[in-house]
Amino acid sequence: MRPHRTVASLLLAVGSIGGLAAQNPAGQQPAPHQPVTHQPVTGAVDPQLAAILRSYDAASWPRGALRPGFELGKLELEGLRGGECEFAPPAPWSRRFADAGGTPRVLVEAVVADSAPLAHERLAVWLSTRNNPEPAPTAASQGILVGDIGFVGHSAAPRIAWIAFARGNVAVRVSCLDPRADPHPFMPAIAKAVDLAILAVPPLAAPAPGKAAAVPKPVFARFAPQRPSCTVGEPVVLDLDARDPAGGALHFEFVVGGPGQGYVEADAAGRQVLHTTKEGAITLTVQATGTMGTLAEATAHIDVAPR
Repeated sequence: MRPHRTVASLLLAVGSIGGLAAQNPAGQQPAPHQPVTHQPVTGAVDPQLAAILRSYDAASWPRGALRPGFELGKLELEGLRGGECEFAPPAPWSRRFADAGGTPRVLVEAVVADSAPLAHERLAVWLSTRNNPEPAPTAASQGILVGDIGFVGHSAAPRIAWIAFARGNVAVRVSCLDPRADPHPFMPAIAKAVDLAILAVPPLAAPAPGKAAAVPKPVFARFAPQRPSCTVGEPVVLDLDARDPAGGALHFEFVVGGPGQGYVEADAAGRQVLHTTKEGAITLTVQATGTMGTLAEATAHIDVAPR
């Protein structure tokens, strides 16, 4: 089983994408069975990303309608077989697609943001990974009509290595996992299939005057340890009740923040259990990703005493 992350690893990931991950309000302590729930937000844009957005004149990029996401887990690509969705917030929600021989050939990454500008920030993150000092060509200039705005990256072959685009508040990158391999996946058709899957989801209703449209996200009814303290080595069942706005199954990731230490895994009954390994206060964050790709978080606290 993949180990759950520590706060240190989470902060490293947050810094790498310019602060697009969630922030926990300082000093708030949840009462039992009343989780502090917060959504991924953004503060000031990282200077590097801001420079990229300016260099690509992002202020002029079209901003399409907001959508509640799309079901990456049900996406079908012709000639390819999709694997399980992969979750490691704040990294994008992703899924690999393999050829008939079982070799992974294509990676689809998606971020369902709160707004079109935040989706554009994700495009800037992907554009920042380019080694070529020249701007990436737009998808439209290559005859690839996807998203409100999109860009194409080429390998040395030259072949299309990736296509990244934003459709409203949804940012997507489709990448060829080995641009040298033959036959080369037809990347424009793959990007178009993802875009059509997004467009198949009805946009959100227009908000009331003066209000901003809210993207539906997982909702926590409860998140708390079943007791407020324990000793090192004691397993503690977590009281976790959350629902997916789309009515599907949620995927949970846990981040354990110290000085106490531990990890979370499901028991035979399907309950999430905290296993403590070092004394000290623990701040436990649960990240819930819905079937449409939206993300919400909640925090809880437990004190771990030495044996």
